[in-house]
Amino acid sequence: MTWILLAAVLHATSPAPELVAVDAAWDAAVAARDEKGFLSRVAEDAVFVGGTLQVGRAAIREKWSRYFVPGGPTLRWKPTDSGLAASGDLGWTIGDASYAWKDKGVGPSPGRYVTVWAKDPGGRWMAVLDGSLEPAPPAPSTRKALRTVTSRDGTLEASVGTWERGEGAARTTGTFLVVKERRAGAWRTLLDSEVAAPPAEG
Repeated sequence: MTWILLAAVLHATSPAPELVAVDAAWDAAVAARDEKGFLSRVAEDAVFVGGTLQVGRAAIREKWSRYFVPGGPTLRWKPTDSGLAASGDLGWTIGDASYAWKDKGVGPSPGRYVTVWAKDPGGRWMAVLDGSLEPAPPAPSTRKALRTVTSRDGTLEASVGTWERGEGAARTTGTFLVVKERRAGAWRTLLDSEVAAPPAEG
């Protein structure tokens, strides 16, 4: 029994103040419209999710470019919780976010977010997965993972991809981001977010 309890503790993620500091500095870069500073924390093969997938740093740069021009929208966030694998190479942050576009009369719109961080070969924390944090509904969906990242010790795993639910006129689709940890040999879901795809134009 003692060994089982010890294994559970070792496999649990722990708070990650270092990641909270990195995430807060990342927010400050966006607030200052510092595109270079923002991209310096985006992994080359990162995947960001919203209603659609942004795959790779180039696609993310294009999607986020509006935040770095004068008069563009603003996006601010503040990390409120974090977790880190025992191996110290993969972790996550979540927090509160606010979007606004003053020049277009769009007032602050609150939300939540999740970012998954991994250390690059040089030991620098990089955002590998990111997206809105919108709890998945209880009804199951069919999911197709696009990318999965796992900690070196195999205790923390995160995946992003697409989902669909229902059939015919009731069919809905979107993107997901899920974070799981392994405790005592069993996987437990920490964060499970699903964002609906935007309505089709026309």
